[in-house]
Amino acid sequence: MNKWIIGATLALAGVTATGGTIAADRAQDPYIDKGTHYELSVESDIAQDEKVLIAKDRAAMTLTGWRGEYAITITPQIPTAPTFGSDRAIDRPFTTAANRPLLSKKMEYRAGDVTAFIEPKAGTENEFDIDFTLHSKPDTNVFTYKIEGADDFDFFYQSALTAEEVAEGAERPENVIGSYAVYHKTKANHRIGSTNYGTGKAFHIYRPKAIDANGAEEWCSLAYEDGTLSVECSEKWLETAVYPVVVDPTLGLTSVGATGPAGAGANIMVGTRFGTTTPSADVLTNINVYNDANSAVNVKLGIIPWSTKTILANSVSAPIAADLNGAWQTHTYGTQPVLEGSTEYATMLIADATVSHYFYDSSGVDSTGWQDTTNSYSTPTNPTDLQNDSFFQNKYSLYATFTNCSTGTCTDEFRIPGFNTWTAPTGITEAIVACWGGGGGGADGGTSGASSGGGGAFASSTVSVTAGTQYTIFIGSGGAQGLGGTDSTFATTTVVADAGTGGTGSTANGVGGTVANSTGATKFAGGDGADGLGTEDTGAGGGGSAGPSGAGTIGQAGQTTVGGGGGNANGVAGNQANGGNAASGGVGTSASTGGNGGGGADNGLTGGGGGGPGGGGGGGEATGGAAGAGGQCTVTYTIAAGGGASSLDSGIIWFSDE
Repeated sequence: MNKWIIGATLALAGVTATGGTIAADRAQDPYIDKGTHYELSVESDIAQDEKVLIAKDRAAMTLTGWRGEYAITITPQIPTAPTFGSDRAIDRPFTTAANRPLLSKKMEYRAGDVTAFIEPKAGTENEFDIDFTLHSKPDTNVFTYKIEGADDFDFFYQSALTAEEVAEGAERPENVIGSYAVYHKTKANHRIGSTNYGTGKAFHIYRPKAIDANGAEEWCSLAYEDGTLSVECSEKWLETAVYPVVVDPTLGLTSVGATGPAGAGANIMVGTRFGTTTPSADVLTNINVYNDANSAVNVKLGIIPWSTKTILANSVSAPIAADLNGAWQTHTYGTQPVLEGSTEYATMLIADATVSHYFYDSSGVDSTGWQDTTNSYSTPTNPTDLQNDSFFQNKYSLYATFTNCSTGTCTDEFRIPGFNTWTAPTGITEAIVACWGGGGGGADGGTSGASSGGGGAFASSTVSVTAGTQYTIFIGSGGAQGLGGTDSTFATTTVVADAGTGGTGSTANGVGGTVANSTGATKFAGGDGADGLGTEDTGAGGGGSAGPSGAGTIGQAGQTTVGGGGGNANGVAGNQANGGNAASGGVGTSASTGGNGGGGADNGLTGGGGGGPGGGGGGGEATGGAAGAGGQCTVTYTIAAGGGASSLDSGIIWFSDE
């Protein structure tokens, strides 16, 4: 397991700076100086380009993961007044410059009698400290951290185990009781060859401790609300503590459960519903389970459609023996079961003895767990006695991969802005790569009708690939109001689709992504945005994105009584619809071959957003413009009968660790 840790480390003092000491200091300095911050890459069991960024001008640590798709910044706040714990609106960061003592990995920031420390923890793989060190008794017993980027995540409080859970053999460490498991609100599952979201869990905030100069310890309580993490310690303990005192909540990142092992008895089937598959049929490729047993135990895994509760043909795995040291274990299907499109399924597990593998209690999580108390390990049968009591509402450390393409022509689509990866399947030597750049945003025209954003360009090539090799794909984002989009690329420079620029003011329209700035055997330019109509105050329509059949169409300028229509995509002529008539601009139409531009607005309203991929945003009328649409890349290849499985357009059936 890998963890981010916010913990305690004492300062190093009394170092004499000799030549040998300076060389030793450089040798152990783990940071890359990026000018405004220090950067440190982090290893993890599911590598997704995790990094830690430590600010130079203030005490702040940013965790980035999922190939840059999330960034969580944790900023300790100076504890100053007894009312500070409830005063969440006030920002009191440590703003002194970072100081790294010689032969130390820590960055320290002092304000009065309080110091904040940030450092990688000695002797650990993926652990970080971000502490309060109190040099004297503070004026408050509440210590807070601001968390930026938290709006996209749910914080689930983990209470103490119930008597029933304890009787079942579950164990919850003291630092997990009163902790928070943090999950993304919408992102979960793993598309093979793309970003692996796993269960959607980003990190875990463990219960904090206060530790005094003599090593005396006291648990503190943890609370999260609206972007503020509060640590409350006992006033009585702080009165009698020997200073300095360290206050250290712990932040951990791990892909498996922290609560356990827990037992589900022999011949009892347990599982988790995971929702619907994609609209088309899917092929189940494998199931993975994390086993960490305290005794010998075998498990079998499988899939059931939730509506019929009938075990899917060929889905029950061969026996999988538990790993006493803890490990992910995989069952790969030779004959791959077919999952129907738009159907809800549940993953199942059954054991020949008490199951001892890690899982998280699902406190605060919607109930999706279930159990069937009467079944047979030797010959698993369709569940008939389904229950959803509190203990079996957990999501287990178990997931299955599936794909919707096993033979023939397969197309893998990437639409999530940021870094993604694609792994060439077995037997594949070439693929057709097509990319669309992000669309530019419409402008804010002030008191006049605003100009609009340009559409993204299109580029494609047939690319030689090596089976098993992972290729980086970057999907450009759409530009916000007045800003340009970003390029979409395959293998950095092999295929590049230029982004559209944003509109500025009333009469400086955005420009569509250009052929000159794109790379590929086939290239088409995105449509330009247009100008607003200043005299009548109507916004312009955004430019359409290019596509495989041609360039995007230019957006329409603002008209006398109606906003300009958005340009059409993919070289298709159209009527430039979606302009607002005493209304907001309409959103551009989306299509797999390119997105239309958003319509311009009239009557003091906002422009319409660009259609995906790559449509430019429409301009507003005396108000804000709309964002352009994000880009897209597709990878198309052919798998012969009996060949390897598609490496994208796949999802994950998962038991989360929460």
